[in-house]
Amino acid sequence: MRPIFIGGTGRCGTRAVRRALGRHPEISALPAEFRIFSDPGGLVDLYAALTHEWTPVRAGIALRVFAERCEAVTNGHYCRSRTFWHAVGGLEQWRAHCETLLTALSSYRGLGHWVDRSMTTNFFHGRYDATDPLEAINAWIRGLLPSEVWVDDTPCSPLRAPAITRMYPSAVFVWLQRDLRDVLGSMTQGRGTDVAGLRLSARRLTYTYRRFADMADEFLCYELSEVIAEPGRVLGEIVRAVGLEPVAGWKHGLNEDDAHLGRWTTDFTAEERAALPWFFGHAHP
Repeated sequence: MRPIFIGGTGRCGTRAVRRALGRHPEISALPAEFRIFSDPGGLVDLYAALTHEWTPVRAGIALRVFAERCEAVTNGHYCRSRTFWHAVGGLEQWRAHCETLLTALSSYRGLGHWVDRSMTTNFFHGRYDATDPLEAINAWIRGLLPSEVWVDDTPCSPLRAPAITRMYPSAVFVWLQRDLRDVLGSMTQGRGTDVAGLRLSARRLTYTYRRFADMADEFLCYELSEVIAEPGRVLGEIVRAVGLEPVAGWKHGLNEDDAHLGRWTTDFTAEERAALPWFFGHAHP
């Protein structure tokens, strides 16, 4: 598999680019963030616990936590999108699909215990070959995303690039950058956030941006304004990075309405901007 992970601070165009890439005939995309892959307790952590980070306790806990994450999806904790549930075939189909993976990995369940249930037979298994759980995980993913190339837009997934590349060495990571002042405006619009809340959000955005900047050498990096101005070039570079070619008549659907460039100048009052001069004085503090 050759997945594409699009990330950033959030509210930086990841959804629009995921949709655009998903319109390529050889790329699959769910109509929502595939958070169960890279979120804590998801597939990335499960794979690590069954392979290079294996311990008996860690393996058992990872399987249990992943089962809980699968159930959390059904409770709306991950996704309330109707189009997502349509794409996965509904609630019961999702549960059956998750149980298929857990059953395929059942040989690992004993790794969570030092003795069997009768407490008479001691056992200790070394970690399994890394390809074993990956085959089961890939089969599970193909039930949702059938193409060899698929795309996810969970905002912080590229920050897990070192762990993800252990699973998929050919994965491509894209960092979308947007003026952080516009990001903050998009996040807080109409919510009546006070100055203390703005300050906290601004610091969180700044820290997230800097974490991405620290790993920039591992990403394809684009400004949102650049994506909107030259979608053909940017999307072409991304698909070529996974060994595909742009297709004639590719209706990517990107337009200026996705950018809202400079919105911060009207989203925030002069008093709010004056309260955070270190933030509003720069596009990327």
